Amino acid sequence: MPLSRRDLIIGSAAAGLLASGSAAAREEKPMLPLIDCHQHLWDVTKFKLPWLPASGVLARSYVMDDYRQAIVGTGIDK
Repeated sequence: MPLSRRDLIIGSAAAGLLASGSAAAREEKPMLPLIDCHQHLWDVTKFKLPWLPASGVLARSYVMDDYRQAIVGTGIDK
């Protein structure tokens, strides 16, 4: 089963928490914010993108509102 981007981010954040030690140690040291510096957004109502398939999960617009919804609960700060 392929690993989704969301699962990768959540798993990475969880691994970071486990590696940081006890709960007391985590409370003393603030966690670094997660920053996603690369997103793929597109709006099929504004642009014709020949690489998009005619049907399927990618055959629609994916705009900032979609991205914001997709990152809920991942710990991404910016």
